Amino acid sequence: MCFVALAGLFGCAQGPSTVPPRALQISYVVTPYAGGQGMDVEACADGELTLRPWSTPWRRIDVLAGARIGDTLQSDATRCVHYRATLGASRQVLTGAGVVLSSPSEWLMRPVRPVARAEVHFALSPGERVATAWPALLAADPMLGRHARRSSSDASVTSFILPPLALTLESDVLVGRFALDTRSVGETVLRVARVPGPLAHLEAELGDHVEDAVAMVASISGTFPAERVLAIVWPVPSDQPVAFGLTKRGGGASILLLFGDGAEAGSLRNDWVTVHELSHLLHPRVGAADRWLSEGIATYYQEVLRARFGWRTPEQAWARIAEGFASGERTGTGRSLTDEARAMNQTAAYRRVYWGGTAFVLAADVALRQRGSSLDAAIARCLRDVNANGGAMSARALVAALDAQLLPLADESAARSSWPETGALLADLGVVVDENGVVRLVDAPDSAVRDAIMRRSATP
Repeated sequence: MCFVALAGLFGCAQGPSTVPPRALQISYVVTPYAGGQGMDVEACADGELTLRPWSTPWRRIDVLAGARIGDTLQSDATRCVHYRATLGASRQVLTGAGVVLSSPSEWLMRPVRPVARAEVHFALSPGERVATAWPALLAADPMLGRHARRSSSDASVTSFILPPLALTLESDVLVGRFALDTRSVGETVLRVARVPGPLAHLEAELGDHVEDAVAMVASISGTFPAERVLAIVWPVPSDQPVAFGLTKRGGGASILLLFGDGAEAGSLRNDWVTVHELSHLLHPRVGAADRWLSEGIATYYQEVLRARFGWRTPEQAWARIAEGFASGERTGTGRSLTDEARAMNQTAAYRRVYWGGTAFVLAADVALRQRGSSLDAAIARCLRDVNANGGAMSARALVAALDAQLLPLADESAARSSWPETGALLADLGVVVDENGVVRLVDAPDSAVRDAIMRRSATP
């Protein structure tokens, strides 16, 4: 019996090894239909192709070529599949006059095999265009290009390389009729897509505004943390310069900015949303339970950077921070900061999470500067040394990457269910709030640190 057992083990050891599947080259041709209410997608590969829906349910997918097997769509003898995906109402889809904004998760099926190269070719009607943060494809691969030309011979074609992260993380794709302004900000290519709709600001002003915000964020490390960024200017009913923003990272950086159609001309410097959203790119992605850190960093820099670049005075920036701390202290559900962040979409404890995170970030910056460093320097080092491969980091891992000596402060902040001692922190910085709520800057033990925080450095 021992011999048989050994023989069995020997046989297993000598059996055929598992060979990983060969990585595919894939070409997608995407044609909007029904006024952008859906996407017609043909996908071909240089091998057998099996795709699986990303977030679109099968009830919104109409298979035209290929075979549905289980939850997958498999290619026929031509190594191609063809399907139509109807865009449903979701937070990943936004429609306007002649335009539709969607994430590929709504219409792009993902291959189950590894991918060596992927192209996306948009077949558009006359007058239409497409904008995304993906790199443009100027010359198609000879083999995959034939597929694009065959499928789109009667339409104008705009092509892109699909970066690996675009098959993992959400991104923005804007299709339709809109204005597009392309400019360089240092080493970053910025595209500003202006969706039709009334705004008091000229298109050049909007482009300059976003460019200035990109330059602010780039000043932290000397270069903007993405090679390409797409900013989508979408008018909405509001008297705020920018009423809302959302950042995505799939295959490049994109930010959706909902500009208020009731905002007055010349009011753009009152906007904090654009700087906030771009500041999310100053570090690798963090998980939902640790959004107190990512939102804290963005909220901190929305005030600091605007003061450094003259959009606000230092007094105004410190007043906003003091007001934010007061509002954060008044709100919340009594949970730890981590638990508040995990549940904030259900509890709406946003101020507690955002400004609670900002309290940690300010304390961390002060501690770093007291040791001769700064949060700017820590972020620049993190951007240089940490590989942001799309995987979500924990707050502890990100803080350790910034400066491991900050971990006890981060752990204490994450576990706190009560508001931290921000009054004492501001007092030591010489930020005084009088009985009328007016903020004054006075001499204090850390007033030099206070002034350095809001001062624009000559070099990062």
